[in-house]
Parts: sequence; C-alpha cells; structure tokens
Amino acid sequence: VNEGRMTPETASAYMDDLAAYRIRLYKLDRLSTVAFELASRFSQRAVYDSHYLALALALDCDFWTADERFYRSVANDLLNVRLISEATAPNQ
Repeated sequence: VNEGRMTPETASAYMDDLAAYRIRLYKLDRLSTVAFELASRFSQRAVYDSHYLALALALDCDFWTADERFYRSVANDLLNVRLISEATAPNQ
C-alpha cells in the first residue's frame, strides 16, 4: 500500500484471507535473543532468517530454506537446516 502497488481495500482483503488459514502463533521466551545470537554466530547481516531458525530449534524440527547463502553458512553446524532445492518428491 505504501508503495502504491495495491489499494488499502485490497490489502485488507488479503489480511482477511490470511486470517482464515488458522496459522499457529508461537510466543517463545528468548526467541529474539537466540535469533540474534545465531545471526551473530553465523555472520548474518539480517536477523530474520535466524528467527525462523531459532523457532525450528525450539520446536526441534527441520528448517527448510530457499536461501542458499544462508544454508551454506549454517549447514555444517546445524543438521536440521535443509535446502528446498535439494528436496526430493516423497515417492523418490
């Protein structure tokens, strides 16, 4: 909306659609602190990917990313990080 790519009404409709998906929200203590520590440890310029990684670590699940640079920076140390482009179909 701020960039003029859509009207406020269109943005509002998208937000209504998004709310219908039953997205599970997690509030984890120290998530941002852990994300910052991960970003610093792996020399990341931005911390947003590290928030997703911190959540995956807290939930003890795999973290799938399409960001090859991010993947290469963490994959040797963190085995739960997967690269989407290397995924295979379930029947393969």
